[in-house]
Amino acid sequence: MDSKALQLTRMYMWIVVLSQTVYVVPVVEAHDGTLVTSKSDSPPNECTVSYDLNEVTVDCAFRSLSKVYLEWFPSNTTNIILNNNILTEVPAIFSQLSSLRRLNLAINLIRGLKSSDLIWMYNLNYLNLEFNGINLRSIPMTSNLCEYTIKELFLKQGVSDDLPFNISNVIGGLYNLTTLSIDVYGYDLYFDEKVKELEMLSWLTIAGSVENITGRSFENVPHLQYLYLDHPVQGKEFSADAMASLTMLDSLFIIYLPVGLQKILAGFKSLEGRNLTNVVLNRVQKITTENYSSMLSRDGVIDENSTKHLRRTCIREVTVTGCSIFVITIDAFRHGVLIDCLTLIDLSENPLLGLRFAPFLLFNMRNLQTVMIRSSLRSHYRIDAFQFDVRRQGDVHYEDHYKQKTNIKFDITKYLQEDTYSKKSSWNDGHTHNLEKTSEHVAIRKQNETNSIQLTMYLSPSLRYVDVARLYLSAYLGVNVRIIGGDNLIFLDLSDSGFRSFTGTFIGFTNLKALVLSGNDVSSLSDSFFDPVPTLEMLSMSNCNLNNNFNSRKGSRYLQNLIQLKQLDLSHNSLDSLQDDVFRYNNLTHLILSNNRFRNIPLDLKSFANLELLDVSNNAIVSLGETEMVEMDRLAANANGFQLILDGNILSCGCASLKFLQWIKETKVTLDNSRDFKCIDDDGELTTTGAFTNLEETWRKCSDTVFLSVSIVLFFVLVLGFVLCFFVSKYKIYIISTLMSLFGKLVMKEPTDYNIGVFIAYADKDYHFACHKLRHFIEKNLGLRAFVKDRDLIPTTDMATGIIQGIENSWRVLLVINKTFLNSDDWFLFICKSSIFSISPSNPNRVVVLVDENLRHQLPRDLLAAVADDNVITTTNELLDYEVKEKLRTRLTV
Repeated sequence: MDSKALQLTRMYMWIVVLSQTVYVVPVVEAHDGTLVTSKSDSPPNECTVSYDLNEVTVDCAFRSLSKVYLEWFPSNTTNIILNNNILTEVPAIFSQLSSLRRLNLAINLIRGLKSSDLIWMYNLNYLNLEFNGINLRSIPMTSNLCEYTIKELFLKQGVSDDLPFNISNVIGGLYNLTTLSIDVYGYDLYFDEKVKELEMLSWLTIAGSVENITGRSFENVPHLQYLYLDHPVQGKEFSADAMASLTMLDSLFIIYLPVGLQKILAGFKSLEGRNLTNVVLNRVQKITTENYSSMLSRDGVIDENSTKHLRRTCIREVTVTGCSIFVITIDAFRHGVLIDCLTLIDLSENPLLGLRFAPFLLFNMRNLQTVMIRSSLRSHYRIDAFQFDVRRQGDVHYEDHYKQKTNIKFDITKYLQEDTYSKKSSWNDGHTHNLEKTSEHVAIRKQNETNSIQLTMYLSPSLRYVDVARLYLSAYLGVNVRIIGGDNLIFLDLSDSGFRSFTGTFIGFTNLKALVLSGNDVSSLSDSFFDPVPTLEMLSMSNCNLNNNFNSRKGSRYLQNLIQLKQLDLSHNSLDSLQDDVFRYNNLTHLILSNNRFRNIPLDLKSFANLELLDVSNNAIVSLGETEMVEMDRLAANANGFQLILDGNILSCGCASLKFLQWIKETKVTLDNSRDFKCIDDDGELTTTGAFTNLEETWRKCSDTVFLSVSIVLFFVLVLGFVLCFFVSKYKIYIISTLMSLFGKLVMKEPTDYNIGVFIAYADKDYHFACHKLRHFIEKNLGLRAFVKDRDLIPTTDMATGIIQGIENSWRVLLVINKTFLNSDDWFLFICKSSIFSISPSNPNRVVVLVDENLRHQLPRDLLAAVADDNVITTTNELLDYEVKEKLRTRLTV
C-alpha cells in the first residue's frame, strides 16, 4: 500500500470523484492490508443493544443472519452475541471494535478459521465457537497477543471424528485460559506436558470420543476445579485411579459415559477425604437392550459396598439421575462423612423398586436440605407448572431437569439462603441423626388422637425442598400424617403419585410455602385438608379431577385459611364455572385456569387487587365483556402490570366483537402469542385477530350491514303497518267482535234472536229470480224465513221504513246485485248503506252479497270494505247451481 493510501486510511476518509460529484466514504484498513468501506447501504439493524455501566451488549442471536454490518455495533461494544445464525466466517468488521471483550459465535456455519481471523482480537477474553463443525486440526497456531489474553474458550463441535490430534496445538500458549470446552478423540484420554503449563485452567469440558479414561488422563491438569465429561460416547473404561491427580477438584459432572455406575463409584477411592461441592452422574449405565440388565449385573444396585468410597468423601450436592438404579439398600448411606456434608441429593429418573418408605430413610441426614427422587417407571400425565431452581447461582453447566412450563415462578432460593436452623424445630438438640436407628426414625404407629389414626414420620429439621413426584404407583392418604421435623420444609412435590384419597392431611409443615398435588385424584378432598398449612404461597392442583364440590360451597372452604396464597394452578380439571367467592380469602397474584371448559372469565376481577397473571388458555372463551376489559386495564396500571394468556381459545372476530378486537390491539395488558389469536368471523371462516389491522374499515363494513339490516327491517315494518291498517279498516268489526268475545264482554247473536231469517234485496225489474228461485231455496232448503218486499212489505208503510225494519229484524241481509240493480234501481245505494250500518260486533257476518261475476269490480268500495271477501259470492246469469247453493248455505246458516 502506497503512502497516500496509508494517509487516507489513517484519516478514515476516502474521497471518490465520479461524474463531477464528490462522495465521502469512510474506509478502514482490514487485517490483510486491503481497504474496506466501513459503511454501506446496510439493511435495518437486526440486533438489540443494551447498556449496563461499562458494558455494551449487542444481541443478534436467533436471527438467521448470514452477514452483519458495522453500523449495527456501537464503537464501544464490549459483548457480541451471534449464536444460532448462519454465518460462514468470522466477520472482519469486528476489527474496528477495540473494546470488544466477549464474542459468541456458537451454532453457525463457520467451518474453519484463518490466522487473520484472530490477529485483530487483541483484547478478547471470551470466545465461543461451539457447534460450528470446525475441524479443530485446522485451527492455526499463532503467536499474537490473543494467546495471552483469552480466558474462556469454547471449541466443542459435537462432530464425530475418530482421528486423534494434539490438544496443545490448539490451546498451547494460552496461559491466561481458565475455561475450556473441547472435543477429544483417541484411544486413551491424555493431555501432554504443554497443557500442564496452563496453570490458570480450572474448568474443563471434554466431549468427543475416547475409549479409556486412565490414571494418567489428568496428570497434566492437576489444577482443575471443575471437570465436565460431556457425552464421550465411546467410553469403555474408567480407571479406579482416574481422578487421583485432580487434587483441587471441586465439582465433577459426568454425562452419558456408558462405563457403568459401579466403575465410576469405584473411582471415588482417589477422592476419599476430599471436599467437593457438586457430583453429577447422569446416564452412566452400560448401554444394553435389556431393560433389567443393570439389575442382573448389580450395576443398578446401590449398597454399602458400592458407596464405601463415596461415603468417605465430603460432597455437598450429589446427583445420580437416569442410571437405571433399581435398588438402594438400607445400609447404602449408613455411615461416613458424606452423611454430615450432604445438602442436596437427586436420584430422579431411576426405576426404584421395593418398599416405598425406603427413600424416606435419606431424609434424616443431618444437613440435608434438598431431596429429589422422581421415579421413571410409572406412566403418567406430567404437568410441570412451576420452576424451582435450587442449584447454586452460576452453575451454567449443570443439566437442568426442571424446565419452565408456565409463566408462574416461585423463588425458593430466598428461603434456601436462610439459616437452616433459624426456625424452631420440634427435634431435641441431642437427637441422634444416625440411620442405624431407622426403626426409631421411621416409626409407623397407630394411635387414637382426636378420634383419627395417625401416621408419624420423622424428617431432618434441615430439609427445605422435597420432590418425590411419580415415586409411587398408588397411595392412599386416608389418615392424618404427623410430621416430626418438618418445621423448615418450604417445598413439597407429590405430583403424579397415584393418590386416590385426601381425606386425611399432613400435620407439622408449619412453614410450607409451596405444595404440588398435580396429577393426583383430588375428587375426595377433606374440607380441612389445607388448614394445617396456612403459610402456603403456591398451590398446584393441575389435572386433579376436581369435581363439583369445588364449584359448590366447598371451594371457598378449601382455601379459606390460605390467606397468604399468591399462586394457584387449577388447570386441566374440566371446570366450567367457579363459585363467586371461592378466592375471597386469598390475595392471588398468579392464577392458572388453562385447559378447562370456561366460556367466559369465571371471576369477578374487581375483587383481585394484585393479580399479575391470569392464564385462561385452551378454554371455550369467545370474547371478553366490557366490564372484564375495564378491570384488566385497571390491573395493568399496577406497578407489576398484568398478563393475560388467551392462546388456545377460538375467539369471535365478527362485528359484534369489534370492541374486543380494538381492546386486544390497544390495551396495556400484556397478551401472549403477539396478540394474534385464532378466531371465527361472521362468515364462519377461521382467521386470526391479527388479520384485522384496519378496524375502521371493518367498522364501516359492519355499519353498512347494520344499516342495511335496519333499513330492511324498517321497510318491512312500514309495509306491515300499511297491511295492518288495511286489514284493521276492512275487518274492524270482526276484530272488535273477536276481542270482545275473548274478554267476555259480548254475546254473539243467533238466528233465533231475529224474526226474519234472510232479508233479500233486489231490483224491482228482476224480482222473478229473487222472489221465486232464491226465496224458494232459502225457505225450503235452508229452513229460513225470507223477506221480499213484493210480498212482505205492508202497503201502508213507506218504502224506506219498510226496508230499514226488514233489515233490522233479519239474521242475514242478502244483496242480489245484477246490472239493473247496480245501475238503474233508485233504492240500491240506500239499501247498501242500511245494510252496512246493520253490521255489528255481535253479528259481523250479517251482509252477504250475491253478484254477477262481471260486476264485482263495480261494487261500491264502502260495501267491499265492510263485507268480508268470503261473503261475496259470484254467479253467472243468476244461475243457482250446486256450488252457489253450498256457499249460500254456509254463509246464511252459520
